[in-house]
Amino acid sequence: NYDPGEEEDFGLSSSNFDDAMVKSILKYQIDEKTDVADEIISALESSDPIFKLTLKAREDDPESKVEDEIEDAADNKGGKICNYFDLKMILSINKKESKNTVSETGDSIKIKIKVPDDEYKSYRSYNIVRYIKKADTAELLNSEFKTGQKVEFSTSHFSDYAIAYKGSSSSSSSSSAQTTAAAASSRSIASASTLAPETGTGADAADGGGTTGSKAPKTGDDFNARMWIFFLVVGIVVALCSFILFQDTKDYYEDKKDSNS
Repeated sequence: NYDPGEEEDFGLSSSNFDDAMVKSILKYQIDEKTDVADEIISALESSDPIFKLTLKAREDDPESKVEDEIEDAADNKGGKICNYFDLKMILSINKKESKNTVSETGDSIKIKIKVPDDEYKSYRSYNIVRYIKKADTAELLNSEFKTGQKVEFSTSHFSDYAIAYKGSSSSSSSSSAQTTAAAASSRSIASASTLAPETGTGADAADGGGTTGSKAPKTGDDFNARMWIFFLVVGIVVALCSFILFQDTKDYYEDKKDSNS
């Protein structure tokens, strides 16, 4: 009673589009008196209606209000659009497709599509944006990005959609740089641990005054001692020079005094 459809680039599939879902869709269309309700009622007397999911990629139209709404919904969450597509549910009776499409199903159908190869980047995360025609607005769906470039989401509305993404090569490079820096820091810590003083034994333990007997690392006291020795030597030299100069001056004046006498 249904055909899940295929679209080569997007790999469209559904995990719950089964007979129970078809019955639910039929009931919803009749109860809500949708555009396809009369056709379904007529078809039930002679044949079983067939529902088919179809997905078709389309080009970006800058003048389209629909795409403006979709882009705004993505921007609000910091995302960008990479692909627009039409997700439709078509009613087929006696192998003839109805001119009216099914816009709502009542119960949500689980959809899985593949991000096209030319848009897939390993550093990106992907999500789905849906345009709701009745409300004339778009919303970001709760999607789940799977391995194999797959995005899974649930929907009960069929109209205009888009694949949105987050992440850029620059953010990936930044993340890589942070990882490299973290690794370098870890190596530095490991090196410092390797160069740390070893635990002393015997006499070292006794000198340490504790059970571990660790040798205390040098703290720059040697430098302070050398500095004070330098100042002491300079002081002695200055004092000696001052004494010699004083003696020379004293002798000069004494000689001059004797000559005047």
